Order: sequence, then C-alpha cells, then structure tokens
Amino acid sequence: MSYGYFYNHGLPSIIRQIRRIKRFREPKFYAVAVGRRIGIYRSWPSCKVQIENISNAKFRRFDTHHEAISYLEQTPNELPLPLQDQMKQIDSINSNDNDLVDDSSIVYIDGACWRNGLPDACAGIGIYWPGAPERNQSLIIDGRQTSIRAEIWAAIFAIRQAKQIGLDKITIYTDSHFVIQTATVWLYKWKRNCWLTSSGVEVKNRYDMMALDESIRQMKKIIWRPVRGHSGIPGNEEADRLANAAIANYEQQQSKSINNNNNNNENLSKD
Repeated sequence: MSYGYFYNHGLPSIIRQIRRIKRFREPKFYAVAVGRRIGIYRSWPSCKVQIENISNAKFRRFDTHHEAISYLEQTPNELPLPLQDQMKQIDSINSNDNDLVDDSSIVYIDGACWRNGLPDACAGIGIYWPGAPERNQSLIIDGRQTSIRAEIWAAIFAIRQAKQIGLDKITIYTDSHFVIQTATVWLYKWKRNCWLTSSGVEVKNRYDMMALDESIRQMKKIIWRPVRGHSGIPGNEEADRLANAAIANYEQQQSKSINNNNNNNENLSKD
C-alpha cells in the first residue's frame, strides 16, 4: 500500500474515528424543561428518570452547559401532566374567589417577556394580591430582558413587598415550575457549592439567584404553590395581565418618546 493511498483513504477514516470517540467521551448536558424535576443532567439515565412516562416532556441534549441553560430560559415553563393531575385540589381552591379575597397573605406572581431571546426583548412582572388589590404591581425589570429573569424578579419583588408591609408568612402561587424548583431545591445546593453548578460552572443569573435567596431568608415561612398557566385561574390570569401590561405601557411610552424626538428634529431642520 502506497503512502499516497493511505493518506487519501486511510487517514481520513482514522480522523473520523478519533472525532467519533472524542464526541462520545465529551460531557453532554441534558436540559429538561418539562418533567418531574426540571434542570440540567449530565447523563442520559439521570435525564430519562425525569421524563419517562411524561407525555408532555420537553428536553434536549447539548454539548455545553451554556446552551442547556439558554434552552431552559427560552422554553415556556409548564407542569408535567402527572403533577398537573395532583394539582386538581389546589386548582379548585384557587378558583374559589371567596376563599382568597379575605386572605391578605396570598399572592400570585408572573413574568412575561416579549420577543424573548432577541436583542429587543422586553420583560415585565405582575404581582397580584387577591385580598389587597391596592398592593398590585406591574413593573419592567432592569438588566437582561429574559423570561426566566422576569419570573425570578416577580418572586423577589413579591417577597420584598410582603416584608415591607409587615408580613412574615406568605403563600406564593406561580405557574413557573422553574421558580419553585429554584426556591425550594437548587438555591440551597448552589450556596453549599459556592454558587457553582454540580459541573463546576458558575450559576447563570447568579446575582438574581442571590437576591432571591436573600429575600427568602427575610421571611419566616413561604409556601410555594404551582398553578396551571393560562387555564382560567383568576389570580394567575391577573398576574399575567399585569406583567404584560407593564411591557405594553413601557413600549407605548418609548414609542411616544421616539415620535416626539423625531418631531423636534423636524422642527429644528425647518428653522
């Protein structure tokens, strides 16, 4: 066999084999957006446990942790169907306005982001108090405009607000399974690991997570209740409306400001 034949035929084959072996050995990241427990897993077996028999499971495999996090950020949060079935009793309580109106420690939160993932994204939060509507909040968030950050800051603002008005125990209803998992499971693990993930990567949105942790520690007790998004639950619908209203109002103001500047420039050019 000539050297030229080996170079043209044998070497490319060896290179392909090496690349396949390298891809096999490189760590993979499995992002579960809808499953028993959403998050990022380092092996297929651990991922499979979270999605098996979940008919509406959403998951993907990535080569990098950053890609996996981005996928979670841009995938709408919803409860897996088995957990939704377990929430039927909670849903029946939520739909009874008389049970909620007199309870000033119950709050619904929601985050919204228009054009999520794009450079001109805009994110807002809605905080709805069924028993004290004068406390309701409709705000635009600072910093990076993403749906995940909006959900996180909706929780932070609601907790801070509760503390300011003298509440030390509240019940938070949210349709973001991500926020509930973060507040009840991941925060404690990340703190113990110096705000690094199990793979040694810095937690994305670290300072947002630290702010959430600080807010939670100011309260004696927080009960987190999952609800189904866009399913007609009055409190959740109101929080969603407030979050979207914040964005709509902000963009309307921005549009007016741009139009005024354009008119002023036209007047100056005429002068």
